[in-house]
Amino acid sequence: MIIPTLSQEHQFGTQYNWSYFDEIGKIEKLEKRISKFEFTTFNVDVSSHGFENREIVLPKPNNSDTWDIGQYPTFRPCIYRLSDCIIHTGYGLVTIDGYLAKETTSHFPLHYFENSIFKNGTSSWNIVNEAQPQNVDFALSCHHGIPDNYYHWLVLFLPKLYTAFLYTRYVKMEKTPAILFPPISQEYQILSAKSLAKYLKFPHFILEKFSKIHVNELFYPEPIGGIGLNPNYTVLETFRILRDLLVIRGYSGPKKIFISRSDTGRRKLSNENELADALFKRGFSTIILSNLSFREQISLFAQADVIVGQHGAGLTNIGFCQRDAKLLELHNPSYQNYCYRRLSALCGVEYDLVFGNEDETTQGLHPDQLTMSVPIEEVLGLLDRIKW
Repeated sequence: MIIPTLSQEHQFGTQYNWSYFDEIGKIEKLEKRISKFEFTTFNVDVSSHGFENREIVLPKPNNSDTWDIGQYPTFRPCIYRLSDCIIHTGYGLVTIDGYLAKETTSHFPLHYFENSIFKNGTSSWNIVNEAQPQNVDFALSCHHGIPDNYYHWLVLFLPKLYTAFLYTRYVKMEKTPAILFPPISQEYQILSAKSLAKYLKFPHFILEKFSKIHVNELFYPEPIGGIGLNPNYTVLETFRILRDLLVIRGYSGPKKIFISRSDTGRRKLSNENELADALFKRGFSTIILSNLSFREQISLFAQADVIVGQHGAGLTNIGFCQRDAKLLELHNPSYQNYCYRRLSALCGVEYDLVFGNEDETTQGLHPDQLTMSVPIEEVLGLLDRIKW
């Protein structure tokens, strides 16, 4: 069910102060309208480096992410309960009595393409759309900024539903919140959203880009302190549920797969063809994930034994792997993001990585635009050491 668009007038609207849920909750007149519940946290063991527990030497100083030694701490899932608040736009910005909560601006597009929100250089935001909001009595926000990224959708957005599911069972709630999804159109988004909502027995709405919703009581799940680099157990359970619901029974695919990025214009491998040929001789099949449906991707990874691929959203599918599967990630030294190392540890997937060499033609560009080559003999040497 889609809540209809309210107003598409590009006009300056109400100015809101920028604050935090916790800070808003300290304001005397609002303190009874915001409550917070935190779940437990735990550490995930990442001490096993590589297929042979080898020591991995990082090629250069890194400002993108930190390499965990031993363990990484998961951030506690928490859930805020707000009363009498408003959700603005399909990106899910939440305001309560003139305060815009900073938690809801995570990954919000700073150059909002509809020109309906802008930051005016201070701690305030101007929000357009002066139309009267539609009313929803009891809702659950499934927002975290821009949804059109495969990793973000599966690791940041959907686990919010499982967090809310745990909470409603813990407090033994008699009524069920309606999920408010952002504007989604991709096959993987719609299928995963509807499947998970049905499994958890939550009704749901898909918001329009210009939506403005008044909610009497809102659940807002939030992974404290993290934006997806340190996935927690709600992520693990979300992958498990989707795999059980959507895997294709009787699917027959290759056990050894190399994920090609030949379908994208960024973060490319200059020697991808040579690597694919070398891997083919060792029984690997080259896969272009954009050619597969969401269910086919789930089924492919659910039965894969070894995955080789460059850092990119397609590796999110390791969440659907069986325990003891193996991932060899090809990494650019100028963009060290170890989210897949941590996701592997969480899911029981053995992990190793090889750093590539940047091509001179793209040095100095944004990390998303860099091209690199990988040392093929090093890749093959690591794969030859895998213990079956």
